[in-house]
Amino acid sequence: KEVLASKERHAEALRQKLGQSTWENLSNEVNQGLNRIQQSDAFKKTLENFAIAGDIAKEKFDGIFNKIAATNAFQNMSGNFFKTYSEKESKAYSPPVFDNDVKETKDDDNLK
Repeated sequence: KEVLASKERHAEALRQKLGQSTWENLSNEVNQGLNRIQQSDAFKKTLENFAIAGDIAKEKFDGIFNKIAATNAFQNMSGNFFKTYSEKESKAYSPPVFDNDVKETKDDDNLK
């Protein structure tokens, strides 16, 4: 233990002479540790498994939503909603109705 503590003190003194702070040293060690973790086979396998699980979940939810959308009850419900909505909208913004019995004028004859 004493030998290890002596070596650590000596390494710390060298770092101080080189201008490295304790914070920089800690930051470097953490970054190196994270890099080692990210390069490990276990981490890569875990990422791969998460990607597969995400794909499976997406397929399942897409299947469920497609089945719901395909049911007659949903189609009737949504169809009725849009039908009544469009009917209400057409009544609210209907174009003016013109009389079809409008007589032609002399100007109309010239356009023909």
